[in-house]
Amino acid sequence: NANGDDVDVDDDDDGIISNHPDNFYESSKLIAVVDQDTKEMIYYVIENGFRRRIPDFQTLQFMEYHEKDIKKISIDEAEEMLLGVPFISLRDGMLYNDPSDRTVYMMEGGKRRPFNSGNTFLRLGKDFGDVISMSTKDISIIPIGDWIT
Repeated sequence: NANGDDVDVDDDDDGIISNHPDNFYESSKLIAVVDQDTKEMIYYVIENGFRRRIPDFQTLQFMEYHEKDIKKISIDEAEEMLLGVPFISLRDGMLYNDPSDRTVYMMEGGKRRPFNSGNTFLRLGKDFGDVISMSTKDISIIPIGDWIT
């Protein structure tokens, strides 16, 4: 390439990069590796030099990445990067709150839907023990949906 760095892709065209330039991870926000046990793809977002695991495919879909955005790398290369805090699942039914706010949200269709009251939350059979605290930064990027009443 123009920097004089060698970049090789595996001969079997699986897209797994074996040698990469120093800025590879900076230019790639989404990487994928193959789990050696299950043979399933594991997705990570590179953020501030850390790899943050995306917990499930539904969450990946809501993040609106495209196939062209994904850089496939080997598990050895992934393990060279520091592991960051994983993303919270955006699966339907998951319950979250921001500790700085008393509002509890339930995920539905890629949106966080706020409960209008604790009574509504309990009336719908929900348990406050199932609520996961999420950082203000992470929760604020999830679009807000209609109130649950």
